[in-house]
Amino acid sequence: MLSHFGKIATCLLLAASAVSARGRFHQSSPRSIYTEHAIEAIETLQSYYNETTGRYETIGWWNAANCITTLADFTKLDPTDANRLGLFDVFPNSYTNAQSYHDDFLNVAYDDEGWWAMALIHSYDVTGTTDFLTMAQSIFEDINSGADDICGGGTYWEKTKTYKNAIANELYLFVAASLANRASNHTEYEYYYEIATSQWAWFRDSGMINSDNLINDGLTINSDGTCTNNGQTTWTYNQGTILGALVELVKAGGNRTELYSYAKNIATAAMTNLSTNGILHESCEDSCDSNAIMFKGIFLRNLHYLYNSGIDSFTKTTIKNFIFTNADAVWSYARFSDNSTFGEDWSGPPDAGTVNAGTENCGLDALVAAIAAAG
Repeated sequence: MLSHFGKIATCLLLAASAVSARGRFHQSSPRSIYTEHAIEAIETLQSYYNETTGRYETIGWWNAANCITTLADFTKLDPTDANRLGLFDVFPNSYTNAQSYHDDFLNVAYDDEGWWAMALIHSYDVTGTTDFLTMAQSIFEDINSGADDICGGGTYWEKTKTYKNAIANELYLFVAASLANRASNHTEYEYYYEIATSQWAWFRDSGMINSDNLINDGLTINSDGTCTNNGQTTWTYNQGTILGALVELVKAGGNRTELYSYAKNIATAAMTNLSTNGILHESCEDSCDSNAIMFKGIFLRNLHYLYNSGIDSFTKTTIKNFIFTNADAVWSYARFSDNSTFGEDWSGPPDAGTVNAGTENCGLDALVAAIAAAG
């Protein structure tokens, strides 16, 4: 029987083998080429942008927050081109105008609030606008108010308080750790850090991480008050969001040995089990709803955060190959070449019926991750 670390090594080797099984376009695709591709994709994405609403046509509320986060990540990597593309105007415009839809970015869903908090934190990182960070802190307090002792802890998915799921709790952790890393004083840092560490301990032991090191959708609240893994879909974005959260928690001072071990196991399991020939797939393709069409990009986004962390070199190589394989697939197989729009299935061919701002941002996430991994 393989040891714990032997199993990890085997999984990593399988993942490395899988990502190399399909065309190695990345051998001739340096950072500059991924940047050119991303710029084209941004130009297409921004054709959906409504300056009056601060959001994007064809997609919903939380989805728009993810577009803003992706643009902020690109801006961090390439501020010169971001400025030329007018992205520095997008962040304040969305901050001001999107609130006309939901005051202070608050609505009935705690996960929606988490996405907007992350968008504002990333916007703060590239602009230094303190109003963005202050608003993220305010949003966090609303999310924090949704936590209780049912299931031993954690926050709810929505304010009806009937379901505790993975994504809302991953974002709860992610935002807390991110705010700890951006605290203005030690008291503020301790406040966010304590919540983040407690939330991680709860999430780790909640049962949502299954025996395959994948995260199911959420918990069943049983009649006797206990809670168990509901066995529902292992969506790609649940595997990704926790990676970014753990990276932030390490930066904040969390136990790097434990956190990187979990991050490596989850990332490896996702790359191995949720891809075919190294290309990431959602279980619902080609019939994903307007939410799920964005999930794969969120995985790639957070995978590049893990790549740029202190994770071991062997895992970094595996992640880099996986990111490149998927970015190349987006461009080579899933793209309509006449206008650089992306279909839902990255293995292709692109389906015009699935193309919208969501599929565009999903593919853009993969390209931005490739820029980051290209160094």
